[in-house]
Amino acid sequence: MKKKIINILKYLIFFALGVLLLYFAFSGIDLAVVWEGLISANFWLISASLFLAFLGYISRAIRWKLLIEPLGYKPSNENVYHAVSIAYFANIAFPRMGEVTRCATLNRTDKVPIDSLLGTVIIERATDAIILLVMIVVVVLSKIDTFGAFFMDKLMKPVWTRASDFLSSSPFISILFTLLFFGGLFALYKTRHSLARFVVIRKIFDIIKGISKGLTTVFKMKRSREFILHTVIIWVIYWAMTYLVCLSFEATSHFSPIEGLFMLVIGGIGMIIPMPGGIGSFHLVNILALTSIFNLSQADAAIYATLSHEPQTLMIILMGTVSLVMLSISKRKIKNQKDIQAKTEKNEQ
Repeated sequence: MKKKIINILKYLIFFALGVLLLYFAFSGIDLAVVWEGLISANFWLISASLFLAFLGYISRAIRWKLLIEPLGYKPSNENVYHAVSIAYFANIAFPRMGEVTRCATLNRTDKVPIDSLLGTVIIERATDAIILLVMIVVVVLSKIDTFGAFFMDKLMKPVWTRASDFLSSSPFISILFTLLFFGGLFALYKTRHSLARFVVIRKIFDIIKGISKGLTTVFKMKRSREFILHTVIIWVIYWAMTYLVCLSFEATSHFSPIEGLFMLVIGGIGMIIPMPGGIGSFHLVNILALTSIFNLSQADAAIYATLSHEPQTLMIILMGTVSLVMLSISKRKIKNQKDIQAKTEKNEQ
């Protein structure tokens, strides 16, 4: 009961933060103008973007399975897909919850150890982070006077200034942080054998071993080319999805493919911020980029952000719900088959 209350409170806090960011993003914008812009969008192109998102789900499921197979397990394609779909759905409730949820889902359906699956998830996330960083570099270098200036002035500089101001406010603070970090690492290393006596710590070590086992799968992978291919496919799909949304709305329909790539990068940064489903953070970052670089009005920027986020969110909810239902039906069928088999064996005796 206590755990449920804590989870509810966590959800409410994250949701409240998302709503607050959403309020800041849409503050001062005439919602009637936003609505008119939304209904005037080309929903054929939005639908095409959603279809590409579905293909992206499939490609992401295939890529994950490529990482799982070297562990000695062969989960079904359907179960891997449903686990990925449910993961996206879970992220709407709690930021980053989807990564654990898809591992737990596949553990229930195909008995793959969760800790090993977490290692494969880390590989996926590390790969995607590298791709996103590469795209940021490409975008910045393609138009360094505009895109580069935006990243430096609007994103990097404020964060760096606040961090440096805090650390430089007193030499004691900088020294303290450094000593605490390296001292903590040294203490953990020195006491690792003593800590292993505690059940909780031993469990953590077991989880770390499982994760490291999952991480080593990338070196054992016989189909590494397929992994790279699906990684490229996933991000090309994301690019195409974003560009289709740009083309669907008059104010952004003149964007070039490289500008569409920039919007993909901006959207990716907005989704990194730990808000449920990117609510608020995605909108705020997109509106900031569109008004700062492309001189769009706040209303037009809000329309684009809504077209890019809300249809995707509705699709995630729909597909996640369908996957939950399908797995529930599958579980019931397996249970019924086992019951029938047990009765048959009993009658034969």
